Amino acid sequence: MQAYGERTAPLEDLQLTQGQGPSSDAALSSTIVLVPDLVSLDPTRWPGLPGPALELGVRAAFAFPLRIGIVTIGVLTGHRTTPGPMTPDQLTAALVLADLLAQYLTSHATDADEASRLLDGTSPHFAEVHQATGMLAAQLGIDCAQALARLRGHAFRHDQRLLAIARAVLAQRLRLDTDEAEQS
Repeated sequence: MQAYGERTAPLEDLQLTQGQGPSSDAALSSTIVLVPDLVSLDPTRWPGLPGPALELGVRAAFAFPLRIGIVTIGVLTGHRTTPGPMTPDQLTAALVLADLLAQYLTSHATDADEASRLLDGTSPHFAEVHQATGMLAAQLGIDCAQALARLRGHAFRHDQRLLAIARAVLAQRLRLDTDEAEQS
């Protein structure tokens, strides 16, 4: 789940670009991920994530899986600019909100598009990442996992947002099958 704010989209894009972070871990493990201070994070946990997140002004991140039984259907992620754990009241409110969102999505979302908008406020943008992944996979004759890895790698290597790289691929301004020197 994505809320709005100046740091939200860049933080989610950073996690998507790197393929790691609190949101990814919460989705994959179906467990709550609480990071009260990115500065004191074990450097082996998400190598490369704390520095760019701190540059965005994010000091703490909290991710709550949206679960129906044992199935995770999304993640509610929050962040803040100051370090520190959530208060018991904040934690309780986030848990209740995650439960309510999961229940709402399964009982009130009438179609896949509505559910997608509710789960990810930037779904049209991240749809472009998925489209570029498919386009790249078809162009290069590779599977989608490899294509997404190429998109992520290029974005990371050139310190650009994944969405910008995806849009360049879709507009055919960037080809990832040529030598890196030719692409810069």
